[in-house]
Amino acid sequence: SLANSLSQLKLTGNPLIFIGLMSIGVIPVAATAQPINLQVVVNSNQDSVQPDEFITLREAIEIINGTLPLNQLSNEEQNLVNNQQPTT
Repeated sequence: SLANSLSQLKLTGNPLIFIGLMSIGVIPVAATAQPINLQVVVNSNQDSVQPDEFITLREAIEIINGTLPLNQLSNEEQNLVNNQQPTT
């Protein structure tokens, strides 16, 4: 049976290939994101996320990753984030 065959299957190589083979009938859809070029000035050595006048490294990483929206920053923090559009 299939269950017995899978229990005796030895995985070698890239595990993503195995996962892909087990996902029969699923069509992957690739999302394309527009590149965002932000310049974020880190001016604090603290390790927090809070609206104040400073941007910590943690906040900068979250801004770049898109997990900290710019509208959640204070006005002072927003002034430390610049959108760098490529010149054409």
